[in-house]
Amino acid sequence: MKRVSYLLIIVFIASILVITISCGGISGQEHNLRGLEFLQKHEYQRAVTEFSKAIKNDRDYPFAYNNRGLAYQAMGEYDKAISDYNMAIKMNPMWGEAYYNRGNTYGRMGKYDESIADYSMAIKILNTTYVMAYHNRGLSYANKNNHDKAIEDFTIAILFDPSNLDSFYNRGVAYANIGEYEKAIQDLTKVVQLSKDPKLVNMAKQIINDIQQKTTTL
Repeated sequence: MKRVSYLLIIVFIASILVITISCGGISGQEHNLRGLEFLQKHEYQRAVTEFSKAIKNDRDYPFAYNNRGLAYQAMGEYDKAISDYNMAIKMNPMWGEAYYNRGNTYGRMGKYDESIADYSMAIKILNTTYVMAYHNRGLSYANKNNHDKAIEDFTIAILFDPSNLDSFYNRGVAYANIGEYEKAIQDLTKVVQLSKDPKLVNMAKQIINDIQQKTTTL
């Protein structure tokens, strides 16, 4: 029986793990705070400029490197983002948020082994109930066609946050891709019933319809 490969929501949950703690003097703090303001306004180039000034003021300022990495990621400049996260992690190897942020960038780059490793570190360092890391690691597993591991992670994410309909959708997709159609329909139906996102609802309905058509011809 040929299985249809259904689409995942492959937009990795964006990180809001920005850091406002100062390190290295008032001037560096001020530039960092200004950068955060621009980051929240989606003025990413201006944010980069401010974070760069903070780093120039203090080269050992891991928070500014992390935050500049977020800005670069938002601009699609993934190599620069990775470089900044590397610096932040080098300065603080036990900084879970930096691993999570770097994992998001690796995921967007299609480097799923690297993203899985970073999400795993974030979970280990921060908290075993770190829902976003489980969800995004599940996406990386799914994109490697390791749907069983993806289902495990989406299930954990749902356990800790039952309102996370993206995890229900993606788990439903993973079930569909391994031929567990009843479980897939159950998850996707929940999305249709509860989600307020028309695009997500339409995608779920389409997969349910495809499954029903496929199973009626078996």
